[in-house]
Amino acid sequence: MNVARRNLGCLAAGWMVGLCLVLSAGCASSSSQKVYDRYAQLVAQRSQAAAPAASAAQPAPQAPAAARPASPKPAPAAKPPTRPETPAASRPAAPERPAPAPAPAPVQIVAPKPVAPPPARPAAAAAPAPEEIPALADAGYQLKVGDGVQIFLRGIPGGEVIEDVIDEAGMITLPFINEILAAGSSASELERNIRQTYLDQDIYRNITVNVVVPTRFYFIQGEVRAPGRFQIMSATRVSQAIAASGGYTEFASGKVVVKRKGKIVKEIKNARRLERSPEDDLLLEPDDVVEVLRSWF
Repeated sequence: MNVARRNLGCLAAGWMVGLCLVLSAGCASSSSQKVYDRYAQLVAQRSQAAAPAASAAQPAPQAPAAARPASPKPAPAAKPPTRPETPAASRPAAPERPAPAPAPAPVQIVAPKPVAPPPARPAAAAAPAPEEIPALADAGYQLKVGDGVQIFLRGIPGGEVIEDVIDEAGMITLPFINEILAAGSSASELERNIRQTYLDQDIYRNITVNVVVPTRFYFIQGEVRAPGRFQIMSATRVSQAIAASGGYTEFASGKVVVKRKGKIVKEIKNARRLERSPEDDLLLEPDDVVEVLRSWF
């Protein structure tokens, strides 16, 4: 409606401008009077024709509309234009996706199976038997003639303590069993022998025996780092005695002399090589003296 009014106004203004120009031109000559009249008539006709069109263009007054809801409904979204389907033959093939790599299997640690030793091959000839080497280690100090011992008998009424000296026959005397061999046995062996004798003869049914040997010592002197007196705790040999005294000094010759009751019982020319000649590694007894001689060269 506003556009129609605007067009109508523009048209009327154009006609008015043209009319003014015609009137101004008609004033100069009388011949233009006819043109002016004709132009005015045309303008009047067009004005009359435009008036009903403008009135028809105006909308009729409408009744007041009912109250609308506060929130208008959103307009439906426009559907995207459908694309024409292309035949399956003309469609590009979708790139194949690589198959996922399989998960690594858990590593199982398998213990190696024990390998059986190969069967022994029969020897072509019997090997010569190795030479027997005398044993160096003893279970303990071996009692000998002249050693004093203390024997404790427990678990019997009153208990008893016997002190005795091993006689020339190697025997000691005990209550109810008289003599029993002691020489050549260690203290623990003598304990077992005494207890078993009491049980076998049915003298006591429950008895405990303890044998105590008085402390004995050996002596080492000469070219060792710590000469002196050493207690015999167990079976001790010459090489062990030298090691217990700190070893040789720089002046030691390696020659060793073992004295027993003032007499030389063993003379070792090279004690540094006793591991090669174990028969020279003498077992020491109480009050033995080991002397490491000095080198003069």
